Amino acid sequence: MNTSTSTSSSASKDSICIIEISAGKNKGVNPLGKSTRRHIFSSLQSALSNPAVTAIVLTGGYKSKHFSAGADIAEFGKSDSNVGGDEEVPSGTSICNAIEQSTKPVVCAIRGVALGGGFEIVLSSHYRVADKSSKFGLPEVNIGLIPGAGGTQRLPRLIGVKRACDIVLSGRMMNVKE
Repeated sequence: MNTSTSTSSSASKDSICIIEISAGKNKGVNPLGKSTRRHIFSSLQSALSNPAVTAIVLTGGYKSKHFSAGADIAEFGKSDSNVGGDEEVPSGTSICNAIEQSTKPVVCAIRGVALGGGFEIVLSSHYRVADKSSKFGLPEVNIGLIPGAGGTQRLPRLIGVKRACDIVLSGRMMNVKE
C-alpha cells in the first residue's frame, strides 16, 4: 500500500516551527508509517539546526480530526519497517528521543486521539496542549504488543506508577481530565 504523506514544517515570523502530521489517504487518523516517520524526523532535525527557530509545535494538522492513532497497521508483518527505499527510516524511539533531547521546547497540540506511537510522541514532548475531547492510550497491548518507543518509561514519570500501570496493562484510553 503506497500512502502519500504530507508533513510540513515552516518557521513563522515568531520563530515557531509547526510540524503537521498528515498521512495521505489515512490522514484522518495520521498513522505513523515509514514516510510519516521520515518526514517528522527530518522536520525536527531541520528545526533543531535552524538558529531562527526557537520552539517547535507538533500537531495532527488543522484539517485532521486526530493527532495520531499510532503505527500504520498496513506495514505490520513487513520484513523491515525501518527500511524504505534508499534511506533508512527512523524508528518511533529515534523520533521520541530526538523530541525529548531537544534543546528547543517541543509542544504537542492534540485534538482527537493520540494512541500508541502517537501517544509516545506526546509523552516525549516538553509541553502538551489538548482539546477537551482528546483521548490518550497505549492500546497495542490489546493485540499482544508492548509499547516500543519509551511510553512505558515516560508515562509513569508524568502520572505516577499506579495510574500508568493501569493504562499500560489494560490498553484503555484515558481522557484529558485524567
